Amino acid sequence: LGEQSRQERHALVVMTDGRDVNSTAKLDEVIQLARQRETPIHTIGLGEAGKHQPVRTMLVLDKSGSMLDRGKISSLKKAATRYIDLLPERGAETSLITFSSVVSSAEEFSADKARLRRKVQAIQPSGDTAIYDGLWEALETMNAARVSQQGPAPREALILLTDGLDNRSRHQPDEIVERAKQDNVRIFTLGLGTGREVDTRVLSGLAQETGGQFFHVESQDRLTDVFEELSIALHDDGIDEQ
Repeated sequence: LGEQSRQERHALVVMTDGRDVNSTAKLDEVIQLARQRETPIHTIGLGEAGKHQPVRTMLVLDKSGSMLDRGKISSLKKAATRYIDLLPERGAETSLITFSSVVSSAEEFSADKARLRRKVQAIQPSGDTAIYDGLWEALETMNAARVSQQGPAPREALILLTDGLDNRSRHQPDEIVERAKQDNVRIFTLGLGTGREVDTRVLSGLAQETGGQFFHVESQDRLTDVFEELSIALHDDGIDEQ
């Protein structure tokens, strides 16, 4: 529109049914440009108004030795980075835990995207697979953050990615489900590999029992799309009227 004749009146009509979680342009930049171009923007919000409830998520990522196969670790890093890039500027924080034979300690929840990206890029695969211990540590970390929470209680979710079968955990799936239900934490599970490489029954059960969703990702090329879908879905709670 900026290239049209100044003698014409310009206007934009925008209709949306959700909150923006994907743009690279900033709201203030758009408003400033519209003013410069003398172009009014008429907005239509279709649906319920957003509650602006904060969202807290934890990435629980498999870094066992098998993640070195066929470039899976590179796909994981790309996908997790995409998830972080799509976090809204306000009201969203995340952290990540990695697991192999042992489980890493989680850092505090953060909205610092650069810091989170560095954490992802530093992942180095080795060892066996302790899926359930990783989930248990993530739930413990969520609980610790909840105890010190100030302000509105956030919606909480865990996102688990694994490419194998658990062979190291002390905890069991039933314990994870019971604790997640008690804490009102949804678990979204991603099984990377064929049906013989991942336990689709257990992963599906963890998701269904806690109100999450299971994704069987047989092709690692699709991993980024799934993480993108999750980031948008988890943080989109309605129209941003402001």
